[in-house]
Amino acid sequence: MDEFPRLYADTSALNSPIRSGVLKQVKQSGRLGRFLHGSDYPVPVGANWVWLRGLITRAQASEAGKIPNLIERDAFLKRAMGFDDGHFTRLGEVLRPV
Repeated sequence: MDEFPRLYADTSALNSPIRSGVLKQVKQSGRLGRFLHGSDYPVPVGANWVWLRGLITRAQASEAGKIPNLIERDAFLKRAMGFDDGHFTRLGEVLRPV
């Protein structure tokens, strides 16, 4: 990302047992603004992996478990991990107008 300033990545399917470690690297990178929201659907979204990795609190994990809609749960978890509202809307700024 240092070499390519217009390079962006998305956060789809990162909240899974194998890939959730990457979320910690993303948060520590100082480049949250370069990551765009990507829905995890239909990948099952749970709070356990990000809680076990220390990215959310136990209370946030409990709250997430009460959200039946998987896309809404995914957004809740990403916000709880520190992704701001721009994470969900920045795509419009990144893509060139057609």
